[in-house]
Amino acid sequence: NLPVYTFENICKEDSQIFLNDQAIKIFYNAKEYDKMKTKELKTFFEYLVKNDIKSDFTEHLDSKVQIAKMNKDYWRTYMTWEQELKIQAEILGEEIAEDIAKDMATSMAKDIAKDMAKDMAKDMAKDIAKDMAKDMAKDMANNIVQESVKISTRNVDLYYGENHALKDINLDIKTNKITAFIGPSGCGKSTYLKSLNRMNDLIPDCKITGKFLLDGEDIYAEGVDTSVLRRRIGMVFQKPNPFPMSIYDNIAYGPRVHGIKSKAKLDRIVEESLIGAAVFDEVKDRLHKSALSLSGGQQQRICIARAIAVQPEVILMDEPTSALDPVSTLKIEELMNTLKEKYTVAIVTHNMQQATRISDYTAFFLVGEMVEYAQTEELFSRPKDKRTEDYITGRFG
Repeated sequence: NLPVYTFENICKEDSQIFLNDQAIKIFYNAKEYDKMKTKELKTFFEYLVKNDIKSDFTEHLDSKVQIAKMNKDYWRTYMTWEQELKIQAEILGEEIAEDIAKDMATSMAKDIAKDMAKDMAKDMAKDIAKDMAKDMAKDMANNIVQESVKISTRNVDLYYGENHALKDINLDIKTNKITAFIGPSGCGKSTYLKSLNRMNDLIPDCKITGKFLLDGEDIYAEGVDTSVLRRRIGMVFQKPNPFPMSIYDNIAYGPRVHGIKSKAKLDRIVEESLIGAAVFDEVKDRLHKSALSLSGGQQQRICIARAIAVQPEVILMDEPTSALDPVSTLKIEELMNTLKEKYTVAIVTHNMQQATRISDYTAFFLVGEMVEYAQTEELFSRPKDKRTEDYITGRFG
């Protein structure tokens, strides 16, 4: 005669009903739980736990545990709160295990990734370092070659009798570069240039002290053969001075002096020298005519060809374009830029625009002193000495 307790009246908050074992059996037999939703089941179980209702209900549900495991959508329907907690613990354990496994896998993956990244970074760093080292070595080697010193002068003083023409000159002329000497007339720049291949030896009462080093060897040391020195350091003067002989003989003169007699060799030297001086095409059909019949610009290039015919290492030029027209000047300047690929060139010029156009380095001379020496661009744009600035801006000279 016990009533059938439904879910609704069991879970009412204001209900005073106290369920006994029999009521639970009736509830179970009536299969009221089949109508419950998940949320309602949770509320029902919480009610059972709160009121400590178990006993026979537990026994009736024991046989349903395996079914509940198989059917997760309804498992709460057949279990007591103890079984529910047990299943939840199992599921939770699985979830924890999965999470731990995931975390471990993630951690391992991170560690592996870090190790791989480190190894890759090390390998990349090594490769980059090797490449950088190679590039740096190449650059250093190139700089050493490009910026090596061909002629070095140290503590040079030069006197013409009592006249102190050069005063404590210290200067390095770089290999395969064009170095320009600028300054007002009488400042000592041409005197310094001529002392580089001992042309001043021919001037009476000329006294020189200090060191002039060509590839580290003192050119003023005892026993130095000046003819050999002047073959190594050629000279082109301000005014074209071809010999009063044929173009061919002008060019062949130096090689003959140094012992070359073979006509085939001389023919080759003459042609190569004229090509090197950018004048061959203009004179190739009149090689045996007098060099004095040529224009001033052509004569100056013949003199340059005569200088390079003996294969010098350095070419000195003392205002080589001052007596030439603009067209001939341009050809000589273009030629100088070609010559520096094979030779070291030093030039005296009064034309500061010419110095900026053709030279890599510039030295400013004033009253026998070398006031400033630097790369041409730096000297003309950022002079360090006020006297240099005044000269290049036209305030004197």
